[in-house]
Amino acid sequence: MAQIAVPDTATAQEWLRGSADPNVRLLVATYLDGAGADRSELVPAALESPGIRSALATQRADGSWGPDGLSSKRIPQTLWMTKTLAEIGLGATGAWTRAAEFLATTAHTDDAVFAIDGRRDGVLSCYVGLAATTYLLGGRTDLAQPQVRWIRDHQQVRRAGVDRRATPAGHWGEHLAVRYGGCMSDTTCLVGLVKTGQALRCWLTSHPDPDIEALLGAIQQQFLERQLFRASDGSTLPLGVTPSKAASWLDLTYPLDWHTDLVEVIDLVATEAHEVRLQPALDHLLRCQLDDGSWPLQRTFRPDALAPLERRRAVRGSPYVSLRVLCALAKLGPTAV
Repeated sequence: MAQIAVPDTATAQEWLRGSADPNVRLLVATYLDGAGADRSELVPAALESPGIRSALATQRADGSWGPDGLSSKRIPQTLWMTKTLAEIGLGATGAWTRAAEFLATTAHTDDAVFAIDGRRDGVLSCYVGLAATTYLLGGRTDLAQPQVRWIRDHQQVRRAGVDRRATPAGHWGEHLAVRYGGCMSDTTCLVGLVKTGQALRCWLTSHPDPDIEALLGAIQQQFLERQLFRASDGSTLPLGVTPSKAASWLDLTYPLDWHTDLVEVIDLVATEAHEVRLQPALDHLLRCQLDDGSWPLQRTFRPDALAPLERRRAVRGSPYVSLRVLCALAKLGPTAV
């Protein structure tokens, strides 16, 4: 096993456990204390926290969030809110369930695949992956399964025209080669691979499948070949950002929408194999870690309906970001520092 240097996590855990914030306490119980943690009093307290309470007050009767008019226009905001609620441990609550049902009836194609506008040509890898992960976090395997099946059957993994996986089972639509610069062109969109890869990794925790494991491995290799964030010339890849701001996606982010950040890519790729190609990304986390063991919030893509859960401060730790980092590093298993 390779030796890699990783940030100290014990201090960060201690820092998180000292928080009295109901949302943070729920996060700690959900992600650090394990499946046996008692969350019976924590969920109601989190639902009554000011930011969450105000967001739930703006939820529409049909379960959605967003502007008046066509219900399909509310799909993006509803997905972001549903995803955020699930991530902080509020999946399967009444509000989350209503939102998930809205997405299932409004955002799914006839094949039950998520589309950003509810239509077949609105099916995009990143959103299918986001929807799958959101449904899985909320306990709706029935809604996640068609998304995972779509990823298995249609997701390409290509670099410079070379396929890195067995030929997908079928062709979904020409729009995938051209929309947003080419979701599935000669080089597959890396943001799409992050989101679909995360969905597959989440699915595999309770649904072993050798074909899906092989696809996930091909996706992970796409990032390991690049040391997670480097172009062939050594510069920073501009994932979901303009080339002039290429390094901005490395910033520690919470919450995320379709964008990605370095923590999410580490979370996707990290395994107990201790890949040395992870080291440049881990070094970035080491540089960002504060003296109290925490990590700061450097960037945010907050849903419109959700009031800020915290302020962005470069010299103050963020419990949400710190928890994301800890979850990513936990996938490394035992590590040598």
